[in-house]
Amino acid sequence: MRFVPRRCILEIKNARKPILLAGGGIRAACCTDVFECFVKKTGIPVVTTLNGIDAIDEAYGFSGLNGHPCCNRALREADLLLALGVRFRQRQIGKSIEGYTNAKIIRVEIDDSEIGRSFIKEDLVIRADLKVFFEHINTYAFNTDFSDWHRQLTDWKVKSQNDVCSPVNTTNPVTFVREMQQYYQDDTIVTTNVGANQMWVAQGYQQKNRQRFLTSSGLGIMGFSLPAAIGASYLAKNAVIAYTGDGCLQMNLQELNTLAVRRNNIKCVVFNNNTLGLVRSMQNKRFGARHYGTTPTAFTCPDLHKLADCFRLKYVNIRNREDFPKLKNVFADTEPWIVEIRVDTDSEPFSRGNEPSWHGV
Repeated sequence: MRFVPRRCILEIKNARKPILLAGGGIRAACCTDVFECFVKKTGIPVVTTLNGIDAIDEAYGFSGLNGHPCCNRALREADLLLALGVRFRQRQIGKSIEGYTNAKIIRVEIDDSEIGRSFIKEDLVIRADLKVFFEHINTYAFNTDFSDWHRQLTDWKVKSQNDVCSPVNTTNPVTFVREMQQYYQDDTIVTTNVGANQMWVAQGYQQKNRQRFLTSSGLGIMGFSLPAAIGASYLAKNAVIAYTGDGCLQMNLQELNTLAVRRNNIKCVVFNNNTLGLVRSMQNKRFGARHYGTTPTAFTCPDLHKLADCFRLKYVNIRNREDFPKLKNVFADTEPWIVEIRVDTDSEPFSRGNEPSWHGV
């Protein structure tokens, strides 16, 4: 691409409430630096997709079916949406397309097949490599001021900060993920599985510096996080955190033997709700709490302490917030650990306001 369409520049300059929607294409195009330059130059607020969570530090959060309520509200209220390396499919916009956004949509995408599969109609499609797009658009001058819009988004974010699952007797998984951030290094790599654990981590995660967030995303692979963490650990200088659910862990249980032999610096954090949480949640919401395959007679989690002993791994159990200081010993050590987090069986993976009915799925 040798130029940026004039219409794109004019739409940005004329917008009052624009939003940059950053997807996994930002990292795929290796353009985080020029993207950050564009954000600073224009002052446009950023929200991400699930795949784009680690695209930039300054994002308000991630959007989509299980995203932050403030981000989904921002998309609905925006008058201009710049979609950057995103996939407009059901998990992002749901079936209720009319409720997703009323904004004009400008999409930058290099993959024609992705454009053809979009669930939503774009007003302007720029077929370009994102890095080239940013390098060119950053040569333009923008005298834009979206401070009022930022204040509105900040207000929504503060008000919805705790609109996540709130267990009564056990650890709030989102609160735990936020607490874990204090032990991350600038280049910490986080991996997640699919399901409730994936959503809790995404809701609590805050991108900083060169950290990475790796998830199976649309592939929906149970068992992804542990082998992904093992691979990442060979490039990581510090501990890799592999978040998983008790169901997902059992899909690739043999990889604990790899940790036992290789002694990779991986902290395997298991959210144990003794069920298949996302499946059970949908059974509660959509099928009158008629449970199949998600009860103690159909599914159970093994004793993780005994499992750790079997594989010669260190173990710690976090039952409530008072146990959080135990994590200091975990991260002071370079050995692999299993960290068990007890979670209520019916702890929801959805933020309030982002339940399935909100998206029409």
